[in-house]
Amino acid sequence: MKLRFTPWWRSLFVISLTLSLLLGQVSFLKAQTPEPSQLVQQGVEEYQSQQYQEAIASWNKALTTYRETGDRASTAIVLENLARAYQKIGQTEKAIAFWQEVEDTYTRLGDIQQLERSLTEQAQAYSRLGQHRQAIALLCGTLEDAKIQRQRDTEKKTAVEEQKCQAGSAIALAQQQEDRLGEVAALGSLGEAYRLRANYEQALSYLQNSLKDRSS
Repeated sequence: MKLRFTPWWRSLFVISLTLSLLLGQVSFLKAQTPEPSQLVQQGVEEYQSQQYQEAIASWNKALTTYRETGDRASTAIVLENLARAYQKIGQTEKAIAFWQEVEDTYTRLGDIQQLERSLTEQAQAYSRLGQHRQAIALLCGTLEDAKIQRQRDTEKKTAVEEQKCQAGSAIALAQQQEDRLGEVAALGSLGEAYRLRANYEQALSYLQNSLKDRSS
């Protein structure tokens, strides 16, 4: 059945797009070593001027130095910026490779909030490639597990209980950290991933839930 997009649906999807952009900002860097931090700032200015290739070159130079000095926190920020720049020039697979490095770096650092936010952006990149199953897994857990859980539980659930996500997923980590912005962005991205899979009922549920969290 072809879905008819009512004004309510259209407004939700506009909001979901806004939510997907909440986290996607390149970052300046306060670092101890002046040379690489200047390169990071230069790259940000180039990115903001839509000079993406130049920004990538600047950030790669900074990245080399931070890796050599073992500065993981600065490395993670530069990796995030590179992922976003590669998304801008349409090299989404390369962007995902950087997001995976970001995920690994924040895991090593124990920075849970930045980890869950980076998982959301990584999921958005998978959705751009049409790999919505992988996006959903990063945001909430695998589709198979969600189906099994529904089959096991025959009792009527509340909307919140139905949307309980697996430990380690972006939404579960955001809830654990009480990171409302991160949770809203992840819920909006999850709703969009389900919409792109033509699961409109599930998409609407998650998008509505993201709006509730945004207003609370």
